[in-house]
Amino acid sequence: MARKKRLIPPEGIPDEHGWYPAQIWDDETGETWPPASAKSPMQTKSSKPIGRPREHEWRQIDAEIAWRIVNGKAPRVRTQFRDQMLTWCSQTFEQEPPASTMLEAINVFCDRFGYGRKP
Repeated sequence: MARKKRLIPPEGIPDEHGWYPAQIWDDETGETWPPASAKSPMQTKSSKPIGRPREHEWRQIDAEIAWRIVNGKAPRVRTQFRDQMLTWCSQTFEQEPPASTMLEAINVFCDRFGYGRKP
């Protein structure tokens, strides 16, 4: 006879993320998986941050690059755009990424939007 497993519908109180924990019932063993006492990966919190700390605020930098391109505030020459963004970074974050890394980021956006000339 084949082992029967079925999904137990979620019920009860949602966890802190609004999820209702579902379980699988095994008819043969009479057990659920995961056990009711088990915590989901979403519930376990590490005291240590995962990965290397960010050196630069790339999400904000990328947003600024995109905003300048979309609003026509970026120079058409990419090296000038790079210098402008490096100045913005030093004023906003008090540090700036390497010029070559900034140019790579600018090239990604400019290529995607079809904007500007490569140096």
